[in-house]
Amino acid sequence: MHSASQVHWYCVLVTTLILLGAVNVSADDHCGADMSASMSRLESKMAMMELENRMARLENKIAQMELETTRSKKEPGSKIEPETCKPEKLENSTCTAQIFPCPDVNSNITKTLENLVEKLTDIISGLDKTNTSKNTSTVGDSQLQESDEPLVCERGMTGSENKSVILTNNINTGQKIPCDTNTDGGGWLVFMRRADGAVDFYRTWAEYREGFGNLSSDFWLGNEAIHNLTNTDDYELRIDFVINGQKKFARYSSFKLENEAAHYTLRIGSYSGTVGQAGNSGLAYSNGARFSTKDRNNNGYWQGNCAVVCQGAWWYTACHRANLLGKWASTETVNKIRWSNGNQWLVPSFIEMKLRLVASDDTS
Repeated sequence: MHSASQVHWYCVLVTTLILLGAVNVSADDHCGADMSASMSRLESKMAMMELENRMARLENKIAQMELETTRSKKEPGSKIEPETCKPEKLENSTCTAQIFPCPDVNSNITKTLENLVEKLTDIISGLDKTNTSKNTSTVGDSQLQESDEPLVCERGMTGSENKSVILTNNINTGQKIPCDTNTDGGGWLVFMRRADGAVDFYRTWAEYREGFGNLSSDFWLGNEAIHNLTNTDDYELRIDFVINGQKKFARYSSFKLENEAAHYTLRIGSYSGTVGQAGNSGLAYSNGARFSTKDRNNNGYWQGNCAVVCQGAWWYTACHRANLLGKWASTETVNKIRWSNGNQWLVPSFIEMKLRLVASDDTS
């Protein structure tokens, strides 16, 4: 049962709701008559209004979340997560990406990514410092350690390992060439090596002009590079041999190649060493001669091209007393690798031809 006070306030509330249009009351409804039924209907109406009110608040919250999501797409610090895959998408396992605001998680992810980037930067920096991996190979008693560092190869530059340097003069900039740091005070630029016969030296004019082979084993630097070197500074020449297991050498006080128009004519100075006699032995016989290859006869030999006869390339005359670019062999013949000491032909098992800047106080 409802008290008189409750009935009074009920009537007031109903009247107010009717005026607001929230409740429709039929003509049969009246204050004080069948009050229990009327109260039940009113309570149902009020419950429905409360539910609608809650729904409205929920819709407002959803609208606010959507607004924040839209803003987060335009701001950094958002976390990119895969969209929940719908069953029909699981077959292809492909889902689009959506952006969700997750400040705390995003902050941690950002810090983790920054740490990873820092570590990767350190690794890359370390790789840059090493430039390239070093490749060391042994050739006879000579060891070459390749490096891309732009070093200067000069007298007094010694070390336990020979190095490959990058020339930095104005003409040969970027030209890689081995530097012998061990022999006779170091500072020797190696422009030819014969060590194992793996490289064929019976080649064309163009190939000898540009160079060929492998800097770690048998190679020819190239006549153009040698010309450029020897015409920018004064160089001496040294030729190192291994003959019958013994080390020998020939040294010439000066060495220069003229340009291609002059057929890379050879100019050398006085001889000293342990593999011949002064005069016309070895390379001295070729002083002033022009370079010849199998396709370029510059020797003037009346019987034909000495490069073809001797199966090589050289500063031939008629024809040679040294054939260091001939065919690799362990026995001596005219078309094989050999050197005259003035008394007999010698067959080297290892050869290096190298240049060094002439010292200002060098009197040799």
